[in-house]
Amino acid sequence: MDKLIKDSKIIQSLLENDDSLLNNYQVLTKTFPTVNFKLLIFYYDGRVSNLLKLATDMSFLLCDELENVLIRIKDSKIDYTSLSEDLIREISELDNFTKIASGAYNSIALRKDGTLATWGGKFLTMNTIKDFPIDRGYIDIFNSKGTHSLALREDGSLKIWGHDNSGERRNFPSKGKGYIAVSCGGQHSLALNENGRIKQWGSNDSNQYESSPPPEIEFVRIACGRLHSVALDKEGAIYIWGHYYHGQTNGTPTDNGYIAINCGSYHSVALTKNGDVVTWGDNSYNQLEDSPKENSFTTIACGKYHSIALHKNGTIAIWGDNENGQRDGTPTDGNYVAIACGANHSVALRNDGTIITWGDNSDNQLNDSPRSRNYIAIACGLNHSIALHKKGSVVNWGNNDYHQRDQFIN
Repeated sequence: MDKLIKDSKIIQSLLENDDSLLNNYQVLTKTFPTVNFKLLIFYYDGRVSNLLKLATDMSFLLCDELENVLIRIKDSKIDYTSLSEDLIREISELDNFTKIASGAYNSIALRKDGTLATWGGKFLTMNTIKDFPIDRGYIDIFNSKGTHSLALREDGSLKIWGHDNSGERRNFPSKGKGYIAVSCGGQHSLALNENGRIKQWGSNDSNQYESSPPPEIEFVRIACGRLHSVALDKEGAIYIWGHYYHGQTNGTPTDNGYIAINCGSYHSVALTKNGDVVTWGDNSYNQLEDSPKENSFTTIACGKYHSIALHKNGTIAIWGDNENGQRDGTPTDGNYVAIACGANHSVALRNDGTIITWGDNSDNQLNDSPRSRNYIAIACGLNHSIALHKKGSVVNWGNNDYHQRDQFIN
């Protein structure tokens, strides 16, 4: 515990330099059964704050495992040097996350109490945490191909935050309710309500709204590519619209009976009820090459120019572009239960909770992937990945050029 700060005067001197950042912070109280005191964790505007005015009789503990999280101990009589490694580990896992999602350069996690955390995405020109919500009541979060993020509230309303310089929030349904699903493209988004109607918003600068489907059709699934959108109606028929200059609509299936859809940047994949996989759209980067011919697949996922599918026997099929090594190291064993794709890398989760990452490593996408067991969910950004442990903690690995692996915000 060499980073223990015992002298409150040192802390006070740090705090007195800036009072302007004390306007908006949230206090979360956690009680641990193993110790007889409460830990109050202070967050300020996305970062754990070390700028709070403190009473001089309070002590603070700085834990390496929390990456500069300041913990305020209410009982100043605690012998800090006696804190066990188990307690420190318990503190580091206190967030109790239940879901994870990823944007291109940032990540999001949902806590059991309905609050959100986000991290990463530090740009000079793009603010991925602009208007990040600190309230409660959220029940779902969504992956994004861009630098904006979305969450679903208990009443079916939506919250959007992040970059808006390219029109990502244009026509956002801020007062709408009853939504059940969301999909995000690069600069546009879709939401599906409980009546099967689609609301779209965001940039239309690249004709993302062109040839939108008739409003009276009842849909059950939605997905976004970078500039195009796909939806399934209740009969399993596929509708596609938006930007088509890259051939996104080429070969779109005209039959029905599909049960799942996913989109890469300029191509799309659909899954039939028999587990057949169909791929269409742009093939200028070999996105459609070597798509699987067998059936009985259960899950599909798309990278930028490649795709993967999970078979009911737990094996993985991969096809599409390999210019950047996307297919290098693809696992040939089984027992996989979940899959996810970054731009040029992929991640899979085994039934024992272990994780495998493969594909392009030119931007350190595969660095520091977790080796332990008991993970229950995975998600990918462009060049980074995250996983949720069954105890509610989150791990990050891969590229960190945009601080994708930084400490949680809120």
